Amino acid sequence: MSKFYNGLIRLVRFALPDMETVWEEPFDGEAAVFCPNHAASFGPIAMCAFFSLRVPEGMSEENLKRAQKCVSWNSSPVEVTVVTDACAHTRPEAPDLSALLPELKLEAGAEIAAPAQANGEPAKPETPPEPEATAAPETTPEPEATAEPAAQSADIPEEYRGTWYGLNMELDGEAYPLADLGLDVTITIGADGTAEMNMGGDVDHRQCAMQDGALVAGTMVFTLKDGVLSLSEDGAMMTLSREKPEAAGAPIPVIDESATIEEIKGVWTVVRVTIDGLTLPAETADMAGDTLVVYGDTCDLTLQGMTLDGLPCSMNDFALIVPVLDGEFAATLREDGTLAIEMSDATLWCERTGDAPEAPIAEPTAEPTAEPMPEPAATEAPAAQGGAGVEIGKKYVMTDADVNGYNMSAAQLGGYEYSVLLNADGTVAFVMAGANIPGLTWAYGKVPTDAGEADGVVIDYYTQALNLVPTAQGFDMDYFGSMMMHFAPEGN
Repeated sequence: MSKFYNGLIRLVRFALPDMETVWEEPFDGEAAVFCPNHAASFGPIAMCAFFSLRVPEGMSEENLKRAQKCVSWNSSPVEVTVVTDACAHTRPEAPDLSALLPELKLEAGAEIAAPAQANGEPAKPETPPEPEATAAPETTPEPEATAEPAAQSADIPEEYRGTWYGLNMELDGEAYPLADLGLDVTITIGADGTAEMNMGGDVDHRQCAMQDGALVAGTMVFTLKDGVLSLSEDGAMMTLSREKPEAAGAPIPVIDESATIEEIKGVWTVVRVTIDGLTLPAETADMAGDTLVVYGDTCDLTLQGMTLDGLPCSMNDFALIVPVLDGEFAATLREDGTLAIEMSDATLWCERTGDAPEAPIAEPTAEPTAEPMPEPAATEAPAAQGGAGVEIGKKYVMTDADVNGYNMSAAQLGGYEYSVLLNADGTVAFVMAGANIPGLTWAYGKVPTDAGEADGVVIDYYTQALNLVPTAQGFDMDYFGSMMMHFAPEGN
């Protein structure tokens, strides 16, 4: 969601106080772990909004790409600054405890032990330090008067002073009402040039001054026209007025607790997305055209171009429950006719765009006959099956994997199941970290290796290719550049 992410970054830069680096550690190219706070995602967003990632000169392209993608849920690489110098900040030194002791009040019975002497050597009497000679104070020349810029003044015009309320946020040429986004922004400007910015309880104070006919606070520029105050920074713009706006959108629709599966059947298209309290149009969240198609006891879900079809679903009271991988989501019909798909980190608001289609019908399987079966033909050797030595109908499990230059066993990767089973009908039973990945197919094909192309197996992973390269033990699979997984038949 790069557009949504970039919009959040601009909002953070608008609303939060400027941050500063107090200590830093350059990325050295070794394995690193970034722990994002998904429960309050403004944390990592703020980090990436104000700071760039510093890396040493000469880092390999491979490690540079890993560094750029250190924020896993950001589809755009983060900003990287290549540095040749050492850290500009140092850790603060530990305090001198001996200097602090005279200022501490000791409890009754407490003793201060003298430092131990080596080899029974008698303690040397302490010699009071010689008082340092105090140098005569140098005469400091009077600082030269610095002329104020002619166009800058701390005298704030009357029309700028007072409290302003946020109306809209303009991102990439589109205006979004702040009230509809769930954002409450207030700016109070004083006669002395102080400005208090309050965004949902986060308060920041800045100093303003008039410059070239506009009110300036750091990198923010306020302009006033027709009673509307415009605040621009970093390519984004916010408009404010004297009157507090009301949310244009209706309150959250009430759940229809009498809903049945017959009412939920149909084609539902995502029109709005609520993430972390912000409600945005589907286009802004890169979810335009995403749909949920409910047939009855099955449904198809399309999210950001990826379709999961044939998902089982059932009603639990008034909610449609759909299991996905190792979890599930609930869809509830609302009294205004919309459908809310509630996931772990977002709510998708859908409108009906079509009636219930006919459920896909599986091809009928011919009934077995009593005729005698012919002798089965000799099974072709696996090595000759399309040139790939991966056997059909046999379950392969991951034994170990190469991750960022380190070889790790399945137990070191959490002890989860990683397995692949190729079915004769062209489908794949694929388990990744204990989660079943549905809807995959496979085919024989040419796969890249270090020695050139070779015969192997290609899994269609939602339009992306996962290549299985046969080995003496089983096969290797490069999982989209994140790790090289080694598989062998189960039980070997």
